[in-house]
Parts: sequence; structure tokens; C-alpha cells
Amino acid sequence: MNGYIQRLWGKHGINKVSMSKNGIVLVRFDSGMGKDEVLQGGIYHFDNKPLVVKAWSPYMEFTQEELYIVLIWVNLPGLDFKYWSPKGLSKIGSLYRKPLMVDQNTERKLGLSFARLLIEVEMKVELPDKVFFKMREGS
Repeated sequence: MNGYIQRLWGKHGINKVSMSKNGIVLVRFDSGMGKDEVLQGGIYHFDNKPLVVKAWSPYMEFTQEELYIVLIWVNLPGLDFKYWSPKGLSKIGSLYRKPLMVDQNTERKLGLSFARLLIEVEMKVELPDKVFFKMREGS
């Protein structure tokens, strides 16, 4: 994990990487600016799983929090290529919940058997297995 963190955020000036026994990784930066750049950098992944990135505080408990909101990848197999625009995919993703981003293959329009979206959902909300939509004429 240390090597991954160094590759991912090393350009922001990492001072130290420590890992607790319950899987929480602490990263100390050389400057507040480096830390802020990482916190504002968007969504990070490790082993195709989203990382929860938070600023440290002296009152923070070193336990894994119960998650109420999670990020999940949704595959959209057989989606007609005309709906692969950022606007189209965002609208489709919002049928599930809050769309955040598409994967690189979808963005580059590679591997056209399915589009893949990362969405933010609440744990207690049941997601549909399928989503049907009808495009307006001329859209």
C-alpha cells in the first residue's frame, strides 16, 4: 500500500505513510497545500475499490466507520452508442442515484459491450436490477 500511495500522491509531498492494524492508512504531507490538493483531487481507487479520503483531526477515532453512502460501479450492457455522451450517461446514472464519473474505457469509447458509471448511493436504498428509459424525440 505504501508504494501505491507514493505513486498516487508522491508529487504532493508525502512525508510519511503509516498503516494501522484495522486497515486505516495515515498519510502525512510536507505541507497543508499538498494535503488539500489530495483532498480536492476527486475519487481515488485501490484495487478497483473507491478509497475514503478524509482530513485527520485530533478527535478522530481510528475505527472503520459505518458507511451510509457508498460508491458503486454500474454496468450498462447493450447501451446504444448514441447515449454514451457525458450528458446522456449522467442522466441515465441519475436514475440510480448520484452519478460521479465514467471509467476510462467508457470515456474513451473502448470495449463497447457496456458503459460503466460510478454512482453514489445510500446504503439503505434498494437499487433496481434494471432501469428503463425513453428518450424524447429529437434528444
